[in-house]
Amino acid sequence: MLGPRMTTLVASCALVLTGKAMGLEWLASPIIGVPSGLWVVGMAMLFAQYQRQRVLEEAGQNGSGGLLSSRIEMTPLSLAALRERLPSAEQVAGLMEMVGVPAESWESAKKRVSGLSTKILPGTQATIRIGVDLCEADREALFRAGSAEAALLGCETPIEWVRAPSGLVADAERDLAGLDALVRRERRGDINVFVPEAADRLAAWYDWATPMPLGYAAVFPPRIDAARVTLSGCDLSDEEAALSAARMTLACAMLGRTSARTGGRRLMGRTELPRLGAPGGPIETLMMRMGDALRSLDGCAGGRDSTPGYVRTAARVVGAWVTRSECGVADGHRAELAASAGRWVGDEPEAALRAAAMRYAVGDMEEGNRQLLGACEVLRSGGRRCESDPLAFIMSEIELGEPGRTTLGRIAAGIGLLWATSPESNMAYLRDDLMDDLAHAGWLADRAGDVQVLQRVVDALERELPRGAGSRARAA
Repeated sequence: MLGPRMTTLVASCALVLTGKAMGLEWLASPIIGVPSGLWVVGMAMLFAQYQRQRVLEEAGQNGSGGLLSSRIEMTPLSLAALRERLPSAEQVAGLMEMVGVPAESWESAKKRVSGLSTKILPGTQATIRIGVDLCEADREALFRAGSAEAALLGCETPIEWVRAPSGLVADAERDLAGLDALVRRERRGDINVFVPEAADRLAAWYDWATPMPLGYAAVFPPRIDAARVTLSGCDLSDEEAALSAARMTLACAMLGRTSARTGGRRLMGRTELPRLGAPGGPIETLMMRMGDALRSLDGCAGGRDSTPGYVRTAARVVGAWVTRSECGVADGHRAELAASAGRWVGDEPEAALRAAAMRYAVGDMEEGNRQLLGACEVLRSGGRRCESDPLAFIMSEIELGEPGRTTLGRIAAGIGLLWATSPESNMAYLRDDLMDDLAHAGWLADRAGDVQVLQRVVDALERELPRGAGSRARAA
């Protein structure tokens, strides 16, 4: 009978030979003069020796002898730490090129390995897994709501809701291993959703429950994936609340499987699922369902103190999502959702700027100006300043963005943000030279009608919000 090390040797050799026969030509490519396949066999043998030694140590034996006669001093491995330290696919591709492995061979190998791993390990590669650490009643309520929502998405990727071990919020990062999201309650009672976050692939928005620092990229974020979502005031015994929690949990779990968070396909751990974020895909469907749910309750919208925190969170993220050019939903529907979201977070000028952008996108200048001027007055009276210059983002939209009504609406609202947050020293430029610079930049140079829309916005700002009005109001 073969021993464990000999079994590993035979199995790894068989695997390498099979891979070579299936077309993984890079296994024959030399690394420091040795074929890559032999390096794979050697690493398998080293890992087998390590495992054997750990087993013997735990049993109280010395673990010496056998195929490797001398002991190897190793500390216990942490798979979670190892996954974090593994290089991204881009880094590995660069290394392969440096040692002489053709890029075509490496890409072909990745596709074949990915296909095999998806079939062999579907639970870790092609499944959304959400762990829930709540009391039994809340857990079952969220399971029911999550299963109902998943059934409506038409998602090809399986979604698993599993019971997670009990733990503290402080331990969430550790307990996320093998999960795409973890739902856990804080001591004070708020439910939190945690999403895995790699050190080199941080979330764009830390917590949907907290607005990002003021700026153009915060009002119109190109990415909205979160590391954490606080669902304050969410009572899962209420069916609508449970459905809202399930939608946000599914959305942030799926956003965590986009390329921005996984870095493409990594050697171990979670992989990208690009179909989730496609126009009309599961993420967009979830956002639209969240928005439609808010709109159906518009008559109940109240002030900041009377609106549950999780409802404000949903409104905030829906408003940010519908202003994206990549959104495949009709402009009119998105304008309605942006307006509805703004009513639930009416104290946040960012929401009014988003609503204004979508009104401009559908050609409603009157309502767009009303929303924009209201947001600008709030910003002016509060003395708000942007973390970064909005003009740089506006010029980027014109030079590099996709021409279209939604982009034009964002630029128009961005001009209002620039006007309301600029210091007094910049006002002469805004009045005299801004439109001249915009009219001759990028795709706007060939779209006189779009330039006229922006000129009307600037005229309204100059007429209705003369500089100094905000400072006089504060002085009063």
